[in-house]
Amino acid sequence: MTRHEWRNIVNRNRFYNSTPLMNDSDLNNLEQKIDRMINLCARLQQENQSLRERESSLLKERSKLLEKNEMARNRVETMISRLKGLNNEGSL
Repeated sequence: MTRHEWRNIVNRNRFYNSTPLMNDSDLNNLEQKIDRMINLCARLQQENQSLRERESSLLKERSKLLEKNEMARNRVETMISRLKGLNNEGSL
């Protein structure tokens, strides 16, 4: 809701009620608080989006590292098996 829309709502309420709901100072303070909240929400949405993108990137990187780790483990196990085989051949 824009500042103008808020002011219209307050002015309508002033018209229908004999006593005003808010004075101009109160209304200005409320408008400032609403503006700060809108800015905070926008900033938090941007930060949230950035964090989601970072999380996605880190998950992809983790997956690649796990795959590389598995490949390295398999290679080491193969080398160990080959060395054991060579050792067994040498003792015959």
